[in-house]
Amino acid sequence: MDDIYYFVNEYRYSVAVPNPQLRRELLPEIAVPEKYDLLSTRSSFEELKMARDSKINSIIITQMELDIARKRFSADECTSDELVATLNLDPFPGKSMDEITAGLTNGGIDKRDFIIWCNLNQFVKSAIAENEEFTDLTLQEQKDIISKMADEMMAKNAYSINPAPYMTNVPTEEIEPLETGRPLA
Repeated sequence: MDDIYYFVNEYRYSVAVPNPQLRRELLPEIAVPEKYDLLSTRSSFEELKMARDSKINSIIITQMELDIARKRFSADECTSDELVATLNLDPFPGKSMDEITAGLTNGGIDKRDFIIWCNLNQFVKSAIAENEEFTDLTLQEQKDIISKMADEMMAKNAYSINPAPYMTNVPTEEIEPLETGRPLA
């Protein structure tokens, strides 16, 4: 194809531009795509649905979600960056609400991670509002900021009840230690 451009250029401009160096500068530079992405967003969503139904590894599903977000919002960099940050910071990617609730009940999920999962969109929006370069930070720096927000929320929502003022009529009984005459060895 470059040869065709060269010969057309020579034919058209050999008289008007006698200098061969100047004619070479008139040649167009055509960018050749290296990656052809011909799949529509609709087909990407169908693939994602099939992947979820097939119980494919959550890392693959997260990557598919990232690809869809980047394609769908490629013209809006702010939205794309926010979505990518939200997907990357999700502590339970690909997990259902039932799985997460069961993990929390069984003690297999940290309470802070559960709070992050429940409030992730709000935390990311707040972090971006506080620091416009939040999405440019490393993943670890983003996680630290989000963890700090979760800790603040846990501290704000933590409460303790002192039952003493409510137990005025409950008799107190001293328990004497049990004494045995022999050592426990």
